[in-house]
Amino acid sequence: MRRTAATEFGASEVTERVDIGGYPVEGYGFDVVFECVGLAATMGQALECARAGGTVVWVGVARPDALVSVSPFTVYRRELTIKSTYTNPFGMERAVRILLDNKVNWASLITHTFALTEFDAAWDVFTQNSGLKVCIKP
Repeated sequence: MRRTAATEFGASEVTERVDIGGYPVEGYGFDVVFECVGLAATMGQALECARAGGTVVWVGVARPDALVSVSPFTVYRRELTIKSTYTNPFGMERAVRILLDNKVNWASLITHTFALTEFDAAWDVFTQNSGLKVCIKP
């Protein structure tokens, strides 16, 4: 479900862990890799999937105690750029404008809607990763 949605929102390729077909220093791999899960293991895998000169963006929010094993020499040799995301105090106005202008079909991201009295059911959907965005309405 999430991979299909990512493609519908413009991702050129969406994969699980993938054999990139060769060595990144020989040009194999992806120009940009977005890790959206937030697990240390998948963050490390994202680094393995980037081609030499590529960029890895860690979007997923990892636990505060999570650690990713990264070889500084690999980052140096492959000239990788590692970026992350965080709350940007200047992005809210732009995000609201994009939503208001209907530039993104944001409503399709909400796959489940529950009343506040159905919180337990909503939590089950969320923790089982069986939806994209779970909405609770008071």
